[in-house]
Amino acid sequence: MLNIDRSTLNHLEFDFEQALSDFAEAKRQHAFTVDVAAPTAHPLVEAAFAAGGFQVMEPPPVDKVPAPPPPPANPLNKAQALKRLNRLQGKTVGTQLDGLRELLIQMFENMPG
Repeated sequence: MLNIDRSTLNHLEFDFEQALSDFAEAKRQHAFTVDVAAPTAHPLVEAAFAAGGFQVMEPPPVDKVPAPPPPPANPLNKAQALKRLNRLQGKTVGTQLDGLRELLIQMFENMPG
């Protein structure tokens, strides 16, 4: 059995299955002739005939690359984060923890993955 890629069959300028069928019939008829040259065909057709047939090898599926994630709705840069942290100085511990918690949540939300 001859393995033929789908792309190879698509590039042929003739119907491969019909050519193989015609060649097989010509070879069968040639057995009854004398002093007549053996039939010939496209080398791929002859190879498929000699191999006892062919099977089409489909190309493997192409994995689509996922689109990059959209940018965060509320981006946070280093300067903004430092400014927010500096504003927390001198505040009560509870206020500092709340501000730090909000900053950390925003940072984690903006991280990929």
